[in-house]
Amino acid sequence: MKEIRKKLELQWKIWKERWKREKEFNKRIVTSVGLILLLLAVAIINNPYLMGLLFAIINGFGSWESNRLMYGEGLGFRLAVAGGVIAIFLPPVAVATFVLLVGAGLVAYFRKPIGELGILFYPFVPLMAGLDLYKGSGIGVIGWLVALGILADVGAYVFGKLFGRQFISRPFSPTSPNKSWEGVIGGVGVATIVGGLISLPFFPIYLALLFSFFGAVFGVLGDLFESYLKRLAGVKDSGKILPGHGGVLDRIDSHLFLLMYGWGLMILGLI
Repeated sequence: MKEIRKKLELQWKIWKERWKREKEFNKRIVTSVGLILLLLAVAIINNPYLMGLLFAIINGFGSWESNRLMYGEGLGFRLAVAGGVIAIFLPPVAVATFVLLVGAGLVAYFRKPIGELGILFYPFVPLMAGLDLYKGSGIGVIGWLVALGILADVGAYVFGKLFGRQFISRPFSPTSPNKSWEGVIGGVGVATIVGGLISLPFFPIYLALLFSFFGAVFGVLGDLFESYLKRLAGVKDSGKILPGHGGVLDRIDSHLFLLMYGWGLMILGLI
């Protein structure tokens, strides 16, 4: 009788765990579809004020999460949100400079640790660079960068599942021990090839592949940076606002670095 009871309890635990995983997966799918539809709508409408509003909203939630990971809610959060709203109406570079200078002064006034300035940079500055890139190079370049991040992420997941730790036993980075070299290399490869094809309207084939490769690498670095912040904070996700995904930063970590990368290409006159 005791053995039967133990077997039933074990089977119940297995079913319960499987149900939880399926429920989480379903949430992830629904959220992903919603985000894709939102991005498609913004891309089709292609209105600078709508894009500015989207970036401001992302900056608000992202800054809240970043502030919680780094320091706990406070001065930095309010400054970052205010900067994101202002960004809708003023040139991004000017806004970034203004907010950083004012923020630095307020941090000094309240005698906050110098590390508090970090919240003014992440994700605020990459998003402002992205908005400037949108105004200078158009929605197509933004779409290419977003695609690079998604392709590298999906490619890393698939290759990691299929070949992870089979050729290189050590993890890709101590910051993210679950990532394998095989997964990262596969993800960068997929992003380079497919991203190169996507960017052919902007570059000749050799530059399309080269820029897509370096973009994919930047995306990996962005993912690692957010993982580093979460490890320091001792949390699994940056937030809970996106069911099945975690926080906003969990979705845009690689894209923040990619926006800076694309902005750099624009400044150098390569886009």
